[in-house]
Amino acid sequence: MPRIVKVGAAQSGPIQKDEGRQAVVGRLLALMKEAQARGCDLVVFTELALTTFFPRYYADDRAEMDSWFETEMPGAATRPLFEFAAGNGIGFSLGYAELTPEGRHFNTQILVDKTGAIIGKYRKVHLPGHVEHEPERTFQHLEKRYFEPGDIGFPVWRTLGGVMGMCICNDRRWPETFRVMGLQGVELVMLGYNTPSGNSLKLEESAETRMHHSRLCMQAGAYQNATWVVGVAKAGEEDGHHLIAGTCIIDPDGFVVTKAETEDDELVVYDCDLDETKFLKETTFNFEAHRRVEHYRLIADRTGVKPPPKDSGGRLEPFDKLRREIKVLVFDQYGTVVDMQKGLTQVVAPFLERKGWKGDAHRFVTWWRRTHFENSMIDSLCDRGHTPYREIGQRAVSHVMDRASIAYTRNEVEWLVGRIEALKPFPEAVVALQHLHRRYKLAILSNGDKDMLAAAKPYIGFAFDHTISVEEAGYFKPHWKTYAKAEEILDEKRAGILFVANHVFDCVGAKSYGFNTVFIDRRRQPFGPWSEQPDLVVADLKELANALV
Repeated sequence: MPRIVKVGAAQSGPIQKDEGRQAVVGRLLALMKEAQARGCDLVVFTELALTTFFPRYYADDRAEMDSWFETEMPGAATRPLFEFAAGNGIGFSLGYAELTPEGRHFNTQILVDKTGAIIGKYRKVHLPGHVEHEPERTFQHLEKRYFEPGDIGFPVWRTLGGVMGMCICNDRRWPETFRVMGLQGVELVMLGYNTPSGNSLKLEESAETRMHHSRLCMQAGAYQNATWVVGVAKAGEEDGHHLIAGTCIIDPDGFVVTKAETEDDELVVYDCDLDETKFLKETTFNFEAHRRVEHYRLIADRTGVKPPPKDSGGRLEPFDKLRREIKVLVFDQYGTVVDMQKGLTQVVAPFLERKGWKGDAHRFVTWWRRTHFENSMIDSLCDRGHTPYREIGQRAVSHVMDRASIAYTRNEVEWLVGRIEALKPFPEAVVALQHLHRRYKLAILSNGDKDMLAAAKPYIGFAFDHTISVEEAGYFKPHWKTYAKAEEILDEKRAGILFVANHVFDCVGAKSYGFNTVFIDRRRQPFGPWSEQPDLVVADLKELANALV
């Protein structure tokens, strides 16, 4: 059975600078009444629907522009819209300038349901334009001066029998906007825009080109995410500045199914069947089946463009360089190959419950591991002879339980630390290691004791070419002698060794010694401003295997 949402795209004609809120709301209310008479479930108004596009005006004191902002919603001027919605069972979406109680300024759009309640809010993320007055422009575009970038991302909401999302104007030009909502199953995206018909820095750019760009990005966003898109303009000659029209409704195949014919207040209506999104969502754009997120990391990690070096000769850096030079991959074991945090949490949770401790098992393990790390660093720095990993671990567990006021026995401490030997690898680890092993020798370099590492082999389920304990060097990583011992045992030059770890300290130590390094950033945290930056940063071992093989 179809899921029809009858949508009214309520284009606004120009709003002049001296036109008051009451008059503007009267125009919007007339469009809403027409929509109700035509059986609409939802009315979509434009960006900054209550005022002229004031960011074209420069003020030395930003506070002078606060009169264009709404300090409450609904307020006295906008309440008639909410009352009509509640009284007639019609929802709407409205764009306006928001001034929060904390004094923050946003370009905002809200979603109001058929009861007149605000159920969703979006704040514009991609602010175009500039901050200071730029005389070389034919007109100013000062959104970056008067607004902050949105701080709530791209949420979606369940309402009217479907999944709805919103964005504003320049957001439509960025494919990430639609994709983030697409990944949440969005079925209808509402957006308003105030788009000049000319480019303030490129006079030869025509109004037709501007309209083409506007439609192109909305149609692509609709198709590539299998969603309806409702694009609503403010149009016409506004305070001597012309804005394009082009209000339209676009189906999930990317076709414009209806559009405005004027540059005035105009309502465009269409029955949007949300079930029409299903086919593409389940086939061509079945994200779960076809997306390859291991290759998309650059999108989130890099803001600006960084071309390859001019002397790269067309090579793919840094993957190609590493593929040519690397002979051996050396892995840290605990936290890189073995899921230590999860595994130990599963071990200690029932133990702590039996002890009657009400705290969080995950935090207990974090506390344990941090204490172990601190103690092992102290051991290396004091240089009084190497203390076994097992002994360091037992001290750490005892210390944490003492601090948590948990009664324990020596046997219990030894049992907890002994569970490290039985920890399992990360889900992707074995397959990724097998893939890498087709091309490279693989080794372990671990702070664990020799006998612990030997006991752990059956639980990992992969046979490394070498398993090296720092016990052979007499120091814990990141002491340089641990990496030197690995180099000696592997009988390979430093340039041919790629060290892989989930820990910043380990990557810094290996890089400082002269190894190439890979940081496994499972927790999505910055590496930090070390001079010893990794050669690669990947999300997991699967992404590493895909990059190097």
